[in-house]
Amino acid sequence: TYNDRQRRSVLLWLFLLFAVAVIALGRWRGFFALVGLGASLVVILQFMLPSMLDGNSPSRVAIVGSSAVAFLALYLANGLRPMTTVALLGTLGALSLTVVLATLFTELAHFTGAQNEDALLVTFGTSAVDLKGLVLAGMVLGALGALDDITITQASSVGELRAADPTLSRRELYRAGMR
Repeated sequence: TYNDRQRRSVLLWLFLLFAVAVIALGRWRGFFALVGLGASLVVILQFMLPSMLDGNSPSRVAIVGSSAVAFLALYLANGLRPMTTVALLGTLGALSLTVVLATLFTELAHFTGAQNEDALLVTFGTSAVDLKGLVLAGMVLGALGALDDITITQASSVGELRAADPTLSRRELYRAGMR
């Protein structure tokens, strides 16, 4: 048997405090952001992990799964608005670049995913687990949260700049948005 500390009640309280804070600060948008978080977990647990364990390419699964997570998270938290679509397109573009760069640097750095004997335990019982692909998938998923936040913030900022001064040219909007 495996014995460890029971952390379920502490983690449940932590989640409840987090949820109350998110909803108190974000109201309906916060509530729907939590729904998006739950939907993201469903995508990861019901699609991504089983697909990788079935032997599918972890990098491809990460791309498809991350795209689905981005779509769900952005539209649930921000609604069906043009700004959200712009943020989603920015996220998908940046995610594509992340995949290319992560693939390149995983190769250049010779990452294998098997840095110690603990990582090798993942391969016991199955020959389908691609540790190098899991490293790449982790990079893609790790980047996704930051990309979602950055793109929605950037799209909102540029939208507010446009609303404040509709006479700004695209070039001026770009410059102001980058500042």
